Amino acid sequence: FLLVPRLVFASNVFFTDDFEDGTYNKWSVRSGTWSIKDILGSKRLGSTVSNKQTVVEITTGNSLWEDYIYEADMIALQGADKNIIFRVSDESNKYGIHMRSKTQYIPPLVCIERWVTGEDFWDECKSWSFSNNNVYHLKVVLVGTRIRFYVDDELAIDFTDTVLPITNGKIGLRVGTGEAAPSEVYFDNIKVTKIESPVILIPGHG
Repeated sequence: FLLVPRLVFASNVFFTDDFEDGTYNKWSVRSGTWSIKDILGSKRLGSTVSNKQTVVEITTGNSLWEDYIYEADMIALQGADKNIIFRVSDESNKYGIHMRSKTQYIPPLVCIERWVTGEDFWDECKSWSFSNNNVYHLKVVLVGTRIRFYVDDELAIDFTDTVLPITNGKIGLRVGTGEAAPSEVYFDNIKVTKIESPVILIPGHG
């Protein structure tokens, strides 16, 4: 019979945080006020933004991280806008996922957000339903210039940056407002898994 090789990626977890110790000492606050709150029986890190057109961020990790999987659980209690950021090289160069719930005036959506030398670009925007007071499992898979984003294991975005790709950087959390304020969002079960070089496995040989 025919033995079909399989291409698999070796991986190892190099960052986790579930905030159950009541601290966020592994994180660096870039802006705003962050706190841990017990929601649905789990401690979660988040922030409340009261003013319109305002964002706050917190980051962790290593600026040299390249290919990795970034996972987080997210629950929004108020507002329309929800965000995570990744491959954060510095304040002016990074990627993000921008999620927005439907309001009276704006439709729901999910987008890739890029900051290149301080300029903000939105790519691959599509309609996607997010509701407050629901927990969503978010996953970003970063390999080279390709970015895949999953919501509850369903592929929402598959984007390849062919313009000015950022290939390494930290991860972060971001809470913000547009015209809808306030915004209150919390995160939990943060996990970053490094993706190693692919390995070919032949059935019966490893």
